Amino acid sequence: MSPKQQIWHSEQQRKKRFLIIALLLLVLVLIPLCVVATYTWFGTSKTPKVSDMEMTINSSYGLQLAWSADAKEEDWQQQLNYTDVVDVDAILTPVTWSNEQERFYTALMGTDGRIIDIGVELSDEKDTNSRDGHYVKFTVYGRTEQNVSVSLKEGLNTADGENLTGTYLIGTPLWQNDEKIHTDGGLGAQYATRIGFKITKLDSYGNEKDDSNFFIYEPNADAHINGSSGVLNTPSLDGGEELVPPSQLIRQSAFNWKEQKPVQRGVLSWSTGKFEEEKELFELSSDEKVKIDVYIWLEGKDIDCVNALGSGAQLTANIQFEASADSGSGLVPIQ
Repeated sequence: MSPKQQIWHSEQQRKKRFLIIALLLLVLVLIPLCVVATYTWFGTSKTPKVSDMEMTINSSYGLQLAWSADAKEEDWQQQLNYTDVVDVDAILTPVTWSNEQERFYTALMGTDGRIIDIGVELSDEKDTNSRDGHYVKFTVYGRTEQNVSVSLKEGLNTADGENLTGTYLIGTPLWQNDEKIHTDGGLGAQYATRIGFKITKLDSYGNEKDDSNFFIYEPNADAHINGSSGVLNTPSLDGGEELVPPSQLIRQSAFNWKEQKPVQRGVLSWSTGKFEEEKELFELSSDEKVKIDVYIWLEGKDIDCVNALGSGAQLTANIQFEASADSGSGLVPIQ
């Protein structure tokens, strides 16, 4: 090999070594990004699910609720139970909401637990309210006899401090007869669960008036399955830092309980969560009705949607709409 060929050969080897080093550095950078992407999508190698949920929907005086817009007069009430319209076997499995596409998506998982596809489209018609579904959806209608502003009522203790009212989502406390204690039936699923409200105004003829607004209620936003605390963002498939814009996000701090002394079955002492800020869901006048589509899901991109959730979680939820009347001098609560 001539000196000129040797120089050329050495230069080629140098370029190859440089390329190999650059590729190794790129791999080292991409590995943590892939880990984070997997973790913030579905950090699971098995499918966690909520298999049992109780939910009641309430309203304050000034707002009546029914299951249909043309319900009979006696069917307009202040309290509804969602098991009237949702199968008790309905389950929640990890999905995520796209605000741009206005639909839910789930992941296609391989037999080894790795994600094959993160864009599997779901539909309200096929993928809800069943043992084979992914999320829950039902519709409530509201009406009023005066102009009102409606928001979610904050969770509160009852006078004895042992029960809850208002808006909350908790892991169901389960009584263990042998140990004579309660355990958390939520298994951590309460930290990754979301409730969405799609608000659509109807005129006196039942026609939709304006574009719908979609709000996401995030209960227990500052608590996590690993015991840490602090509010963390849940990134969207659409590329945003949150699933919906901040004006459409309703965050609430965690609810916690402890045993009473002496310990009694079904009797607990509660500390209640607080909303970050009160946000109006809608205004309603006496010549209008409102259609409220309620969605409940296990948010797959939540940092708490991990293997530790397991399966068979049990949740208890209460949604209470609070109406404030327009008295002409500002909005005041309806008593």
